[in-house]
Amino acid sequence: MTKVLELGLLFAMWYLFNIYFNIYNKQVLKALHAPMTVTLVQFAVGSVLITFMWALNLYKRPKISAAQLAAILPLAVVHTLGNLFTNMSLGKDSLDNITLFSIITLMSLFLMAPVTFFSEGIKFTPSYIQSAGVNVQQIYTKSLIAALCFHAYQQQR
Repeated sequence: MTKVLELGLLFAMWYLFNIYFNIYNKQVLKALHAPMTVTLVQFAVGSVLITFMWALNLYKRPKISAAQLAAILPLAVVHTLGNLFTNMSLGKDSLDNITLFSIITLMSLFLMAPVTFFSEGIKFTPSYIQSAGVNVQQIYTKSLIAALCFHAYQQQR
């Protein structure tokens, strides 16, 4: 029961922080038309918090190899651009967040499809999944649930 309460508390805190982030972030971006600066400050504050957590041993400081850093770098670049572009769009008056993320989702589909087909080919067919030794129904079900949860999360912003 303790784990369930802890998980519930973490979800509530995440939701509350997300609400306040969106409210204050939009206010700052409307007043200060500098999305790159706002994004930089947000990453700087996060970096200070992480450094303190490591220094105080609240979280174990990771030991990361050069190979791991190289693997993480593309994710960091995309994460940075995602936050920057979100801040750039939130500073505009034209769309509410749900409409904005709905349009972004549609645009992302059309941007991602040709890149995926070119780089990976078509790998979400039953025959390909089965040849990989994976249960087709499980993969389709879990993929659908993950996609629905991702979209539901985006609609909460």
